[in-house]
Amino acid sequence: MTRTPLVALALAIALAGPLPASAYKDDDAPKPQALLDAEKAMKGHDYGLAIAKLQPFVAANPKNVDALADLGKSYLETKDADAAIRYLAQALELESSKLDTNLWLGEAYLAKGMLPQAEERLKRISRLCFFGCSEEHQLKAEIATYKAAH
Repeated sequence: MTRTPLVALALAIALAGPLPASAYKDDDAPKPQALLDAEKAMKGHDYGLAIAKLQPFVAANPKNVDALADLGKSYLETKDADAAIRYLAQALELESSKLDTNLWLGEAYLAKGMLPQAEERLKRISRLCFFGCSEEHQLKAEIATYKAAH
């Protein structure tokens, strides 16, 4: 029996690096009410309410990646790209592999006219999506639209 496939698999696992923080989450743990309320507000497109629910939660839980990302997304939806960039960047500092957060940060950069930074987000997403993904296609299309308009 040849060991080459096993060695290759072990090498691939070793080179992949540590798992993101979300891989260690206790998915059975109930979400705090503030996050549930914010998610409900976001689903109803009430981003002002989502921000109001998330701001105090993030202040008390500054390393909660999901809350930071949702707060950034909510600010993006209310056209406050500066605040969106701040919170989305914080979320990605904690967990750089979140596709949706990378997408939203790219969109926020485009809203500020920061094309090179948006293109960097697209490169990051492309590295995370081995066979393409909706986030990659979406940001690629938004960058193309931005370029066509400018």
